[in-house]
Amino acid sequence: MINILKKIKKEKTLCEIYSANGNADTFTVGYVYDCDDDYYILECVSPDGRWDGFQCRLTEDISMIRQETPCIDALKKLMPFYNFYHKDMDCDGKNVLETILQYIIKNKKICRIETYQDSGMSGTITDASGSVVTVSLVNGGGKGVGMGYVLKDDIDFISVEAESEIRLEILSK
Repeated sequence: MINILKKIKKEKTLCEIYSANGNADTFTVGYVYDCDDDYYILECVSPDGRWDGFQCRLTEDISMIRQETPCIDALKKLMPFYNFYHKDMDCDGKNVLETILQYIIKNKKICRIETYQDSGMSGTITDASGSVVTVSLVNGGGKGVGMGYVLKDDIDFISVEAESEIRLEILSK
């Protein structure tokens, strides 16, 4: 799948990415922002055609990629109506995971991190310099609730600037 992700990134076209861990009818639509053998970053488009943040996921979890579908055709009509724009991360890590972690730290963004072992955590990343990512946790109301730690090698999913994270950022102010 890595070669297909690289091709889609180069073409700058929309795609649907299905996860091996999810429901067969569940997928994420977006533009491939970056990819490597381990992870890919998708610049997401919401179901109504709005910009919906970045997701970083394990490349090996991809079960299927689709393009030129009726869903994508509909989004192409909706996106101009909602003034869809592309956003640059303006970070250059040594790999895809490091790039998104740097982006989150540099911009002090609230993110969602999930691992294969638990449901995950939300908050701002305060350190990712070693093998452990340190997160200043926030609850669903945006209130600080302590610190969380996760091994980089255990990360399956990171979401930043999606609607749920923006909601938490607003509530945390």
